[in-house]
Amino acid sequence: MSTPSDRPTLPVDSGAKHLDRGRSGSTGGWPNLRFRRAGVVVIDDTRLRYTPPMPGRLKVFIATSLDGFIAGPGDDLSWLPAPEPESPAGDFGYGAFMAGIGALLMGRRTYDVVAGFEGDWPYGDRPVLVPTHRPLTPKVPTVRAVSGEIGALVSAAHAAAGDGDVYIDGGELIRLALQASLVDELTVTVIPIALGAGVPLFAGLKARRAFVLEACTPGPGGAVQLRYRPA
Repeated sequence: MSTPSDRPTLPVDSGAKHLDRGRSGSTGGWPNLRFRRAGVVVIDDTRLRYTPPMPGRLKVFIATSLDGFIAGPGDDLSWLPAPEPESPAGDFGYGAFMAGIGALLMGRRTYDVVAGFEGDWPYGDRPVLVPTHRPLTPKVPTVRAVSGEIGALVSAAHAAAGDGDVYIDGGELIRLALQASLVDELTVTVIPIALGAGVPLFAGLKARRAFVLEACTPGPGGAVQLRYRPA
C-alpha cells in the first residue's frame, strides 16, 4: 500500500489556497479531503480545484400569531407560550436550532426588547450584530452596532459566524433579507392566537415571495411549526 510520502503530486490549479487531508481512506489511491466553508477543495482525476469560501446559511426562526404578528401592540410578547422543559418538543426545537448558529443579525427594535429581559443573556458568547443609526450601549461585550445595506450586513454577520449559520431576527430586517433573496431557511411557529394588531412579520414586503414547505411539525398547545425554503 502506498503512503502519503510516495504518492505522486497532482498538479494544482493556481487558485488553490489549501488542502485539508482527512484521516485514513482513499479514492483511487488519493487521500480523502475534508470540505470546509473556509474554502472547498474539489478533486477530479487530474487536478485539485479551489472554489470560493461558502458561508453558512442565513436562517429565520420566529413565532407568529395566527394573524401574522410577531409581537402585539407595544412589543407585547405575553401571548407566547412558556417553554416546557419536561417535554421533548417543549422549546419548539430552539435549542437544536441555536446549536448551529455562529452569530446573530438582530434588528434594533428586537434588540431593545431582548436587552430588557431579566436573567442571563440568551445568546451566550455568540456575536450579535445590531443594525442601527442610533447610539447603542451593548448589554454584553458580544453586541456591536453595524450599519449598511442588507447585503453588507449579512456578509458581516457571516464573517462573524465563522463556520456557523447566521440567525436573522426582527420583522423589518427579515423582510429586507427576503426581498434581497438572502434567506436560506425560514422556520415559523404559528401560535393559535389572533392578536388583531401588532408588529407584522410579512406585511410590508414589496413583492410576492414563494416558499417550499420542507417540514410541518405539531407542537405543544396546538402550535404548528413550519419550515420553508425560498422557492
